[in-house]
Amino acid sequence: MKEFFLAIFFMSLFYHPSFAGNGGGTVVGNGAGIVESDFQEAYSNLPKILSSCELSVFCRVDEEDRRILAEIKTVALKNMKKKDRLVFISEKEHPGFFTTGNFENHRIAKTGLNADSPIFINRDLLYGHEGRPVIGFSAMIRILIHEIGHQSGVLSHEALDILGAKLGDFAGQNTAIYNYRSEEEDREVSFSITNLETPIREVVIISRTSNKKAENLSEALVRAVACPQKSQVYVGVEVSNCHYVFDASGRLSFKGWVKVYCSDASTGSSMNYRREMEVELDENLSPLGLFVY
Repeated sequence: MKEFFLAIFFMSLFYHPSFAGNGGGTVVGNGAGIVESDFQEAYSNLPKILSSCELSVFCRVDEEDRRILAEIKTVALKNMKKKDRLVFISEKEHPGFFTTGNFENHRIAKTGLNADSPIFINRDLLYGHEGRPVIGFSAMIRILIHEIGHQSGVLSHEALDILGAKLGDFAGQNTAIYNYRSEEEDREVSFSITNLETPIREVVIISRTSNKKAENLSEALVRAVACPQKSQVYVGVEVSNCHYVFDASGRLSFKGWVKVYCSDASTGSSMNYRREMEVELDENLSPLGLFVY
């Protein structure tokens, strides 16, 4: 306990607005790499994942877990628009910043015990050989649950590790990753599809390209789907069976099946419709547009 509060005191001295503003973008900031971008997306979608967990029998949480997760959700929503909700720092450039105890010399993240504290993430542990990401989506959820749990006032590292593992596993079970790499042209692209029920069915679609650009296509999907009858109300969407396809000219696109859920406004009866989704890609494998047929 003493070591934890000493770490918070040290962090309060270290994190000063003038320090963050004069870091030159390579020491402190929201980050421009693919993992930093994915961390921001994970944070933005965390409330949806928590809501989905609340409704799912496959999310292995008890009543005490639910109480803590409700507080974590409140903090995450409160900080959703804060630019410094996540701050990325190089431990190599600032030795000792992430050392919070005798056995914690290689922490990937830390924060304070109040909702206004930034979450500091060790940029040195995000990439491995040749600059490839080593932190996946489920791991990001585990880390965020742990750190926002501290911001919610939970002291126990062990309890938050267990809770984070439960949420990370739940998010991973609902997420599919589709990768494509052209060795000859040294190009690659990946899509992650996360299906959630919050209580309506929602899909989080993130595309990533070899130039480390990430793009969230979730809103584009919602705009592209609609119920066929005027009397019907849209209540959600689900994406499955995704794959990459080359057309006759050799252009690559990403396709999948879309199930659109609707409800009749007058009778309350439910129905669903199957559609086909296509994401057209340019020569750099970046999305040109998302279409549902």
